[in-house]
Amino acid sequence: MFYIDETSQITYEINKSKFIATICPFKDFKEALELANEKHPKASHHVWAYRYEVANNLFEKENDDGEPKGCGGKPILNIIRKTNIINTAIIVSRYFGGVKLGAGGLIRAYGNSAKLAMENATLKTYMKLEKLTKTIHLKNLNLFRHIMKEYEIIEEDIEYHGNNANITISALKEQLYSFILEIKDKQII
Repeated sequence: MFYIDETSQITYEINKSKFIATICPFKDFKEALELANEKHPKASHHVWAYRYEVANNLFEKENDDGEPKGCGGKPILNIIRKTNIINTAIIVSRYFGGVKLGAGGLIRAYGNSAKLAMENATLKTYMKLEKLTKTIHLKNLNLFRHIMKEYEIIEEDIEYHGNNANITISALKEQLYSFILEIKDKQII
């Protein structure tokens, strides 16, 4: 799977219609849609689709914004699926050029716009992190954190309780496994 972390834009033209495709991280979707409406108030449509993951559940949504049903949002979502990208949204603002494209033409135009936006973006490999909470005696906390750095473990949260700390960490499953073996071997936990 892949994701993006930067917003980018590309323009695609066909039969005098202009399609401005904006690809953005899902977390920026609402802001990007508002911006598309502000920057392109004379666009006849602002069609979009997104796909994101929360707690191992995948969510997808599309919107044709007045285009014939299935001719705008669906081809955009299909490109997102085909590229195997998550946590991403694509918004395509269309300026009608006076030539009707028909259902097939619209499907191709929105699909091509999404494809070009995807090709223009920098895709990053999505790696699912596992989370884990461990209780550590405060005298071992510095050593625990030092070993965390060696394994590229991320500290998510820490809560102090008397002489102990509950520390929540995250990393790739394999990294966590090796890390836990080492801290058990060194009797840190």
